[in-house]
Amino acid sequence: MNTPIKLLLDSYQELHAMEVQVARSLPVLSGSVMNVRLRKLLTELAFRTRDRRDWLADQVIHHGDLPVTRMRLAISGILTAGNNDLAETRNPFMRDLLMIRHCIRIIQHVSLGYGSVSRLADSAGVPADGRCLASFLSELEVAGMRLKAIESELCPSTLFHRAHAGRMKKKADLPRGNRTLKPKLTKNSDESQ
Repeated sequence: MNTPIKLLLDSYQELHAMEVQVARSLPVLSGSVMNVRLRKLLTELAFRTRDRRDWLADQVIHHGDLPVTRMRLAISGILTAGNNDLAETRNPFMRDLLMIRHCIRIIQHVSLGYGSVSRLADSAGVPADGRCLASFLSELEVAGMRLKAIESELCPSTLFHRAHAGRMKKKADLPRGNRTLKPKLTKNSDESQ
């Protein structure tokens, strides 16, 4: 990788490898979804993933290389772990919520790649590619927001529980009303005053 263009092409190949894995996974995932809106969105995401994968392959071929489908361990780990969790979940409602979280993790990981490669394309003197990659990034961000909207419709209290996860205490440990807890005075502290 002696030139910015070579680094860009290598980055395209990495994104392509990620998109190949996601494109294989999404149709299988959408088949196990109960919620119609979620299934429709996952089908849409699968088509758009294939479009991005094909665009990346065209860019690599245009520059004289062939797309190499390398196993990317990070996205592979995310896909495998999420798929295993989904397979173990029997409750269809909970599986849909888990599916949303799984897809959001996928989108976050892929978005990081598109964001950095978009900036790289701009700095390598290929602004048209940078704009295209930035539009893919925006598309992924919108998909993430749509997933979160479906999640909040399925379970409005999900946002509250996620925000307070790990911070919940037993009722007896919480102060009553708006009062703050005052230190208890002991016999010795009364005498010293």
